[in-house]
Amino acid sequence: MKNGKKKGRIIAGAAVLAAALAVAAGVFSYQSGKEKTDSLNNRYCPTVFGNLNYSDNGVFYYGNEGISYLDAETGREVSVCTKAGCRHEDASCPAKVEALYRTGIVYDGKKLYYISDGDTRELESLYLTECDINGSNRKKMADFEGLQSPQAIAYYDDYVIVAYMNGFDWKKREEINNREAGIYVYNRKTKEGGKIYHSTAWANLVSSLDVIDGDIYFCRSYSPLSEEEVMQQGAGESDQALAGAAELYKVPLEGGEAEYIADKISVSVSGVTGIGDMVLYSTEEGLQAYFPKTKKTKTIKEGEQVYNVTSRLSDGKGIVRQITGDGENSDYYICDKEGTLKWIGNTPLVFMAVYDNVTYAMDNNGWAALDTNKWQKGDFEVRYSFQAK
Repeated sequence: MKNGKKKGRIIAGAAVLAAALAVAAGVFSYQSGKEKTDSLNNRYCPTVFGNLNYSDNGVFYYGNEGISYLDAETGREVSVCTKAGCRHEDASCPAKVEALYRTGIVYDGKKLYYISDGDTRELESLYLTECDINGSNRKKMADFEGLQSPQAIAYYDDYVIVAYMNGFDWKKREEINNREAGIYVYNRKTKEGGKIYHSTAWANLVSSLDVIDGDIYFCRSYSPLSEEEVMQQGAGESDQALAGAAELYKVPLEGGEAEYIADKISVSVSGVTGIGDMVLYSTEEGLQAYFPKTKKTKTIKEGEQVYNVTSRLSDGKGIVRQITGDGENSDYYICDKEGTLKWIGNTPLVFMAVYDNVTYAMDNNGWAALDTNKWQKGDFEVRYSFQAK
């Protein structure tokens, strides 16, 4: 089945928020008669980028006022709390979550969901929590036992997929350098979950993933040296050792043996996505396409510059970012399902998620939103900036 035609639906952020669910003087409401739907572009929520979870309608995130929402059309930010007179300062606010991690915030049209380590004295589990749109009536849906730090989160059909890292020994009260990293999958329908992949290594990290035709593709970075070997190195060489290896794997969504695909991955964060019958990723040699049916690889564009597969458009075409020589700007391309690249333009903006109506990016001032149709014609004008504090 081609990736663009699969029946699976990925919840990438806020789904259609009907006018009946309007919060805070209509911030979540839409123009009468104007239907908004989510495209299937943003496959995951990388926690390293501020816990923002994007959609065509807006962005959910956890900020100073608890669970908050940015409306994509107006650029207005507001806490989801509707409690009269609430200052959003402590646990009495329905939008506040007392935890170290509060991430993967999504809305399915009826309820909000998020992942946190709340209600734990020691960071040994993550929890999936359900609540009303205003943060009230919380219900713990699942215990992801044995997970400490979420690195990337994907909602795919009935599945919750968490790339995690366990790097702290609670008995010894110290950090673990030779740490565990892996992928945990929970089925919301059967209410069952478990680790389908895990590994242990120095500086071990799973930081990017995408679900393509029933398989999870992910990037893993680590040092190939043992902890003892790294400790024996000098300070300068230790830094080099920590850079280590970066590899691409795939593992069945239902569990099974992880399959190695490639090494020398140049971009491990937001570095893999499916387009048509191929999987795009970047190596030190250039932009690559992997074909799961034949297990063959094709170089689409050669060059040592770093390529970043940032997202994909609703028509199935991919968006490729190439960092230019100065390191401050990027060339953007659109890649079709045959692997042909079309240059769009050059900009200092770093795209984070792309949808039909809006593209979210980062610039020197924080986060920004721009018109998707305009930048495809070379106009990278920022519609508005936001801080998501």
